[in-house]
Amino acid sequence: MQRPVTAWKTRGMGMMVLMVLSACWQKPTPTPEAPWIAFTHAQVIPIHTPGVLADHTVLVRDGRIVKLGKSDKISLPPNTRVIDLQGQFLLPGFSDMHVHLTESKDLLRFLAHGITRIRNMAAPPAYARWLGSPHVPDLKEALAEGRVIGPQVTGCGPFLDGNPPQNSLTTVIDTAEAARKAVQETAAAGYDCVKIYNRLSPEMFAVIREEARRLNIPLMGHVPLHVGIEGALNAPMKSIEHLNAYVDNFAGVYRVPPEQWQTVAQRTAAQGVYNCPTLVIWDQHPVYGRFDLIENDPRFTQLHWALQVFWKHSLDSVFEVTYADKRRYPAHILALSKPMVKALYDAGAPLLIGTDANFTGIYPGWSALREMELFAEAGIPNAGILEAATLNAARVVGVAHEEGSVEVGKKAQFVVLKENPLQDIRAVYATVGVMVQGRWFTRAELQKP
Repeated sequence: MQRPVTAWKTRGMGMMVLMVLSACWQKPTPTPEAPWIAFTHAQVIPIHTPGVLADHTVLVRDGRIVKLGKSDKISLPPNTRVIDLQGQFLLPGFSDMHVHLTESKDLLRFLAHGITRIRNMAAPPAYARWLGSPHVPDLKEALAEGRVIGPQVTGCGPFLDGNPPQNSLTTVIDTAEAARKAVQETAAAGYDCVKIYNRLSPEMFAVIREEARRLNIPLMGHVPLHVGIEGALNAPMKSIEHLNAYVDNFAGVYRVPPEQWQTVAQRTAAQGVYNCPTLVIWDQHPVYGRFDLIENDPRFTQLHWALQVFWKHSLDSVFEVTYADKRRYPAHILALSKPMVKALYDAGAPLLIGTDANFTGIYPGWSALREMELFAEAGIPNAGILEAATLNAARVVGVAHEEGSVEVGKKAQFVVLKENPLQDIRAVYATVGVMVQGRWFTRAELQKP
């Protein structure tokens, strides 16, 4: 989201509080699984092909799908652990492709809502490591080694912004040398993407783009105000967040006029640029002056105390905008954004499910499911929503050969639902359990205190 410097002073202070949250990610003592696990009598939604595969069995070994077929046609090896799904719906795990991790409980919150992949959208400043802020490259290693249970994680490096920066959490880039160095350090530290921010100049954006291209690391984030949609598409950026190249979230007007939507959306599609709209921000952020709406939500009490403080003290900063009607502001931006999302979808431009999780009112896990529902309200068909939540997430981070669909040879990384989300997208709320890291977890297990 784009904000003036003054609007982010409170948020910056709040983020400093968040940086002292514990980075001691959960280290469960896993119980050994049987060599073979069979999910029988499932209704499989493979995603890469349309429709439902009725009464199928998915056979898993060492965290991989080794067989997929009609339940009466697949013979099971001896000592197979059988999980009879009794007609429930099995599909690839969901994603939240715009999060800001703050504490270890976030990982299980995501899993409990069927989310098996997340993208952490910017590392905090280097000094925050000393204060305990999570380091995504280390977390990825712990996940790969099974020392931590959680979704697969992709992480961008530090915010790269112009001078003056939008907030104190960004890295100021005002020379070509600084631009190249920032990209090199992002890649060397083990991050997966370069995070671009609002005030980066066109000249510095160009240097970052060239260095990122040389090092084969993608540009993701906000489209800088003076770069614009054409600059972002020419680069091209790999993903654009919050529709900020198309909608001015500060003034409450379109940056791309409606009469140009079709042309710009088609060009977005042709360039292969993904959009992560984060509609749920505008749907769930409390209205102006009504923090009591947050305090009265029982989920609020489950958050870390420092996150509670951050939410309370950053509430008003989101309303420091030029749009005149503060009370109507979130609903107005949501109303602007929905048809823009539909225009992008209709043009074939790829979409992602993301939420800005841990921003005020955006609860990790649940909010991604609400984002899917908002996509439906925008007119996206359910099959398109599920593709955005699964296969597109794998595509944008380059792992579609490993995950994002239910296919033999791919990772057994999926969610089981009680009902069919192709018929009613609200079925995504009915999580039975998830398969990650070669293990099956019921929702009840993931929600234990």
